[in-house]
Amino acid sequence: MKVLKFGGTSVGTPAALRSVAQIIRAQSADHRLMVVVSALSGVTNALEALAASAVNGEDFSGYVSGIRARHLEMIEALDFDQPTVDQFREHIEEYCHDLNDICTGVKLVGELSPRSRARLMSAGELISSHIVTRMLQSVGVEAVRKDSRDFITTTGDPLNGMVRIEETYDKLRQLATSETAQVIVMPGFIARDEQGKASTLGRGGSDYTAALIAAAVKAEAIEIWTDVSGVMTANPQLVSKAHPVERMTYAEAMELSYFGAKVIYSPTIHPLIVEGIPLRIRNTLDPAAPGTLITANETDDNLPVKGISSIFDIALITVAGAGMIGVPGTAMRMFRAMAARALNILFITQSSSEQTITVGLREADADAARLALQEEFARDLERGQIDEILVEADLTLMAVVGEQMKNRPGIAGKIFGLMGENGINVRAIAQGSTERNVSFVISTRDASKALNTLHEGFFLSESRAVHLFNVGVGNVGSAVLQQIRDQHAHLLEAYGLDLKVAGLANSRKMIFDEEGLDLENWQDRLASGEPYSRDGFVKQIIELNLRTSIFVDNTASADVAVAYAPLLGESIHVVTSNKIGASSDMQHYAALKAAAVEHGVQYLYETNVAAGLPVIRTIRDMLLTGDRIHRIEAVLSGSLNYIFNRIGADCPFSQAVTEARELGLTEPDPAIDLSGLDVQRKILILAREAGYHFELSDVGRGHMIPPTLETGASWPDLLAYLQQHDADIEMQRRAVEEAGRQWRFMATLIDDKLSVGVLSVSPEHPGWVLGGKDNLVLLYSDRYHEQPLVVKGAGAGPHVTASGVLADILRIANV
Repeated sequence: MKVLKFGGTSVGTPAALRSVAQIIRAQSADHRLMVVVSALSGVTNALEALAASAVNGEDFSGYVSGIRARHLEMIEALDFDQPTVDQFREHIEEYCHDLNDICTGVKLVGELSPRSRARLMSAGELISSHIVTRMLQSVGVEAVRKDSRDFITTTGDPLNGMVRIEETYDKLRQLATSETAQVIVMPGFIARDEQGKASTLGRGGSDYTAALIAAAVKAEAIEIWTDVSGVMTANPQLVSKAHPVERMTYAEAMELSYFGAKVIYSPTIHPLIVEGIPLRIRNTLDPAAPGTLITANETDDNLPVKGISSIFDIALITVAGAGMIGVPGTAMRMFRAMAARALNILFITQSSSEQTITVGLREADADAARLALQEEFARDLERGQIDEILVEADLTLMAVVGEQMKNRPGIAGKIFGLMGENGINVRAIAQGSTERNVSFVISTRDASKALNTLHEGFFLSESRAVHLFNVGVGNVGSAVLQQIRDQHAHLLEAYGLDLKVAGLANSRKMIFDEEGLDLENWQDRLASGEPYSRDGFVKQIIELNLRTSIFVDNTASADVAVAYAPLLGESIHVVTSNKIGASSDMQHYAALKAAAVEHGVQYLYETNVAAGLPVIRTIRDMLLTGDRIHRIEAVLSGSLNYIFNRIGADCPFSQAVTEARELGLTEPDPAIDLSGLDVQRKILILAREAGYHFELSDVGRGHMIPPTLETGASWPDLLAYLQQHDADIEMQRRAVEEAGRQWRFMATLIDDKLSVGVLSVSPEHPGWVLGGKDNLVLLYSDRYHEQPLVVKGAGAGPHVTASGVLADILRIANV
């Protein structure tokens, strides 16, 4: 014999009911079945609302009418013959008449006793079991309906009765042996007490009903049919990549159900454990899916973690004080005080110093718990033996569950490492000696991020999401977006990395989509976005609170660079091609670096110098391995190198600058390049990375254009000046050429001094052969004191810069 239980969603629509009938019909060909059914979906909630309306003295007739209509609509949609429909109408009217009588009495006395509530709440299952039985008979199944109240006996609370096991099992065994029908249908959830009066097994008790029947008759298996394909690795409403677990143990299932997994009602498991009956969770909407098999034995899939669950609306209550040290009975007094008020404790942790004891419970119980503890410890508080009773709310209790965790060192380390990497603060931790469950408490604000982060970390999800928030869609920004789009499929397939541009902005508009913007038409969507503001963009990133978030700055804006500090403080990585942050005053530069370290994120700006060339990373590696840099010579402006390589008798200086501007090699304002300010910033950044503490004002600079044109001049004014001086520049260039040398715009760190300017180099200098827009960096150090370490290559252009930005993003993603 097998036991099948169908939940409310499985019998909630005509189509679902037809599917249930076919499932039972197919299985009844090979097995005798006992089938347990819940109320139609939504009916139990309607009955709760009916009860509340009556006890509040309100007109409850609308609720009764709604319950009547819900069942009549179902009957009429199932195409029963008219006599059957008429018979059902009579049944439904009888039940609704009973509901009306009970609620009339409740309204008159203004009180709803547990017994009356139990009678009200039984109606849904009683009606649905009639419907399912008739549905089975209509498709040729030999089915009979039996009332669970005649077989399941409880004691104690009428709304959450304790089952009298021996008496109940005897009655159920007699039923199984005396009834000859192939299928026995029974309502779940409901029972009677020793006096024969209505009781229930608690919300979710239909699962328990099925388990009791299975244990009593020693069924070969029990199947719980619901609207999901098994026990999920996490809540699919919060984790889109959650998937069914193929197999798990009873112990794992109990842990997950306790911590909020909705598929299994906790008491269901115990009767099955005693009799060793396997349980399978299956999906009525997908009958072919295997679901989840739950047994006593550990599985051989070698997965250390089987599920991640959570309980929201948690509060922490902490009793703290030096007077608790070495004093026995403090914990006992805490638990006794809360037990006296029937407060359920979900979580317990105590410091080894005995100075604090923290418990977690439902937020709704926090005030009552605090008052109970204040009363219990009134004298201790007065004497100062206990400092205070702390209450923290708006928290979520997370649980990582798996039988195999005890055999795998480092699981807890990985859990909390993932939390730290994503800036999620853990408020309290507990782990049982079985090592089957690691529980911890975090802010509810971080719950979704934590669930998704843990799921990606432990379940080898097909992909790992990295959320990008990009400001700046000029030459470099657009190239970054194009490279992300072009590489997306490869990164997803080869590395399981899903780069999602979750936010995008220019100086006028901004848009957001946490699922990732479509990079095929981002221009049109951005044009219709909301007005941009730096603070608004930052606020939205923080409020979205997505795992592995990276702020990407592809502007040259000082205003955008102001956002780095608050974002790093929120554990959001920063990748930038904007040199302003790293070349700001030394104190601010150091503060940004320190903030990244403090909050466990990265602040990367490789493209600040030499575009995509690995210069900054090389310097960092040298210092990390104990080297010391004492001299730098560098050509750091690809645009100026392009210009100096182009000028000649047939290409005046103004023409070379115009070409570089049109190719996107210069800053949007070429005066920044010609002024040397851009190179000043670059050599300053390299010097700082090499361990020197310089300010921008410490960098000496030779002027190529008048200071009046370096800031605020229009491009036409700058071009007119260059054209006016083309002849003078060409004459100087020829003189240098005749001396066997050529110009390079050099940046140097020599004798602890920084400078930038035009220098002439000889053919022996490494910078002599430096084509196009190439950059060159010569690093002289303790290890490279005679022959420098040379980094050379293309150092300008939107595509090479974009590739450097993308490389920094991938470095954060550990690719």
